[in-house]
Amino acid sequence: MSIVDGIKFILSQHGFDATVSMRDGFSVDLSSKQKFAPDAADLQPDIFEAFLASVPINDELGGIANRRKTLRNPDLTKWQDDQRASIIFRKAEIEKEQAK
Repeated sequence: MSIVDGIKFILSQHGFDATVSMRDGFSVDLSSKQKFAPDAADLQPDIFEAFLASVPINDELGGIANRRKTLRNPDLTKWQDDQRASIIFRKAEIEKEQAK
């Protein structure tokens, strides 16, 4: 029994009538380095500040601050000193807002 036949059989046992097909040679090239959204480290300073201001919670900010680890992509640009300072300042702002 092929994989497709097995899937059809299991689906039919649960009341589904489905057409199942399998694509040959399907693969994803993760090495393309194609960016789907601009990296935050590459944003212009005013856009970067607006981006940080839109972050509402420290958990999200932490994911952004540690994006190279979070996304498992050490090739992303490292933060510049002024960007790092802005992230730390935004963290303090969020903590102050939450303390109210």
